[in-house]
Amino acid sequence: MVTERWPSSCLAALAISLFGLSACSSFDPVHETHFTLLYQDTYDALGMPGAHWVAYDEQHSASAACTNGAAGNHLPKECSDVYAPWTEWTNPKCPPSAQELSEGYLADPGANGSICIQGVLRPTLACAKDHRPAQCFEANGLDVSNMWGAGVGLSFSQSGKQAWSAPAHKVRGVAFDFSGSEETRLNLRVEVPILLDPESRVSSDRPLMRSDGSVLGTDGNVYDCDTDQIVESDSGVDRSKTTLKDALVGDQEGDPVSSERHPYGSPFWQLPSANPSWGSSPVQVGHNEFAWTDVEPPPETRPNPAAADPNNYPFSSAKILGVHFQVVPPPKGNKTDFQFAFCIRKLALLLED
Repeated sequence: MVTERWPSSCLAALAISLFGLSACSSFDPVHETHFTLLYQDTYDALGMPGAHWVAYDEQHSASAACTNGAAGNHLPKECSDVYAPWTEWTNPKCPPSAQELSEGYLADPGANGSICIQGVLRPTLACAKDHRPAQCFEANGLDVSNMWGAGVGLSFSQSGKQAWSAPAHKVRGVAFDFSGSEETRLNLRVEVPILLDPESRVSSDRPLMRSDGSVLGTDGNVYDCDTDQIVESDSGVDRSKTTLKDALVGDQEGDPVSSERHPYGSPFWQLPSANPSWGSSPVQVGHNEFAWTDVEPPPETRPNPAAADPNNYPFSSAKILGVHFQVVPPPKGNKTDFQFAFCIRKLALLLED
């Protein structure tokens, strides 16, 4: 593995053609920072064979639910969409196939290139009337379980299901350079999906989308993604005993479970706060870096000193699946169409000194 040092002085301005912006990268001026860039020539040495970049949105991902007939059941034109560098994707009611998902794969940028995407974040809508509350979770009258935005991420393995250990590689965090519109920056969340224990409990008041796209409702019934018909009916099911293992069916039964399948979602880079929200990460134009200690699960999963959340899961830097850059609706929802565009450059792992 080739490691490098970023000098303490400011790097030369990055020539970013998108938006005509330039960015200046720098580290703490009192010392040099050890790092290794993440690109095709370093993946194998870092224990990430098959690592790849992929774009995704709430219609086109393994956990897409916006157009899912049993979940969001919204029209394709009502759901957020990555439209560049592509011109057209299918809009499935059930999860895309592996072949369809591969349409979102991006060419590796190399050591000095950029990963750039453009798209539209749609207004956050209410749940479909006949889906609440069993099949769709609302907050402030908005569908927050199925309308979560769009983004791009680096999967650390070919399958996206193989855990990678930061401690084993003496890695303390992540660095990257960002360029994009101000509105995009303010709504960007840097997620670090992890592998979870299949026996982890999940909230009984949240529907659970299964690996075949069907939805286990809070009423105990299972709804088909294509027809929205009940395919398994058992209103006597004790949802308080539901675990992530129940999300895996068919040929995926027994597979590893990503935090992307958890009803709360994946951990993300956050600032310490007495009142954490489901908002964005503190991304700045130009250079950014954060340590694993700055990554927390979504706020609902944080332990409550008075009554520990039984659905809590801890973040583990030994079970990382990748790094995602996701444009998300603001905590109170998105009111109008929001055109987003951004680039990520020089994604790197920060090494222990």
